[in-house]
Amino acid sequence: MRAPQLLLMLVASAASADAQAASGSVGAIVSMSQDLPDGATVNEPVGLGFAPTLVVPARLSLGPSGPALRATLSTQTAAGWARVSGGPDDAPIDGLRQDARHSFTSLSVGPELRVPMAEASSISPYFGAELGLGLAATRVTLSGEARGIVEEDLGLARQLRPMIGVSAGIDLHLSSRVAVSIEAGYTVSRTPARVLTPSGADLLSTSDFALNAFRLGFGVLVPVPSNASLR
Repeated sequence: MRAPQLLLMLVASAASADAQAASGSVGAIVSMSQDLPDGATVNEPVGLGFAPTLVVPARLSLGPSGPALRATLSTQTAAGWARVSGGPDDAPIDGLRQDARHSFTSLSVGPELRVPMAEASSISPYFGAELGLGLAATRVTLSGEARGIVEEDLGLARQLRPMIGVSAGIDLHLSSRVAVSIEAGYTVSRTPARVLTPSGADLLSTSDFALNAFRLGFGVLVPVPSNASLR
């Protein structure tokens, strides 16, 4: 074999290996989340019910059997209540419970590790951790005493906050092109007290609370590019 032909074969082989190493996947996981209590807090600052959550993970493989870099877009919304406080000197209020709707949308990045399994196995367990930023929004329906000191019916608190998340799951490979993902996750983000706007004169604010959201759901996973393989 001539040297130029050998060189071309080596380059093609290296390019193929790089493409395999750089392959990835994208998925969509539909989950239900529940915010856990804030530890030792006696009077909970918020009360949230089950929250439908959409999780979109994108993975970039760093090697055929090595770790992956995962970026996750997640969004959830939940109905519940929030405590608001404040008010002018002649009509102070403290910790009034108001109906509210909470949402949290985050983008995070971190490593993901896969548990080694037999080559013929269709099951692929994994776990990972991520850091990112989340946009927390609380829309409060003002009523009673709170409604009496402002002109609006609604108040909105919105803020961008750091978050940390962990996840663990199993990919069930139906074929080399599609897998079903079953995933559990936990997200933590501290949300300080925030003024409700519009509120006439910035009179009312939400209470400080921590988002401690546990989620469980399932979805589908496909390779990127589309002609690649998940395994």
